Amino acid sequence: MLSGAVIRGYVQTIEREGLLAGVRAAVPESTRKLIDKPPLVVSTVSGTALDDLLVAVAKERGPSGPRAIARRTGNESFGVVLKPLLQGTMRMFGSSPGTLLARTGQLSALMVREVEFDYRPAGENAGTLTALFPSAPPRATFTGWEGICEFVCDFSGVSGKVAPHRALEGGRRFEIDVRWEAAARAPAP
Repeated sequence: MLSGAVIRGYVQTIEREGLLAGVRAAVPESTRKLIDKPPLVVSTVSGTALDDLLVAVAKERGPSGPRAIARRTGNESFGVVLKPLLQGTMRMFGSSPGTLLARTGQLSALMVREVEFDYRPAGENAGTLTALFPSAPPRATFTGWEGICEFVCDFSGVSGKVAPHRALEGGRRFEIDVRWEAAARAPAP
């Protein structure tokens, strides 16, 4: 389950990228209705709507398309909305991507439900984000999370390297390795 804010953010990015017509034509009718009349920001919608959008983006832009769209959506939509929360978290616990990745479950709780997140550090400047979904989403959804990890590096002010995801447990779980440069700058006020 997702908040309406997630669908709105992705639809806005898809439109800015000039992909809306192709994406709209490729998604099921239920998702097309959400494109035509985006849900309220605080409403709850099925996560399959985002899956549909990301699969359609992959058809339009290739397998890396969902990654780029998710990163841009993070930077232009979610980052703006979540900026005070993310900055406060970094002030309290440290200004590195690991700080945010370790708290993905808590930080995303208002927008993403029924997904369990975990983070395992691999030193000071690296770690692995894991998510377990209630059922196996399409590959494009996991690829989108690679873009969200890139957004986390962007927000933290570091140059990061996000590896392609590994799908596990029948496609219900992903692991994404993230590395970043040692020195993180404080996020902009």
